[in-house]
Amino acid sequence: MTIQGDSLHLLNETLKGAQSELSRGNIDDAAFSIREAVEQVSSMEKAYGEMMQKKGLRLPY
Repeated sequence: MTIQGDSLHLLNETLKGAQSELSRGNIDDAAFSIREAVEQVSSMEKAYGEMMQKKGLRLPY
């Protein structure tokens, strides 16, 4: 499985945004950014699982 550069960049920017919001004490905004990052990673994990299943491979976890 590969991760497209734009997806990796977006995930990194989302996490940096959460870090910035936390450093300013904006807990609600940081939590929103973290939820977005979790959604992005969950989508990647789902695609990975589907690819593994199609290839007849077991997940390594």
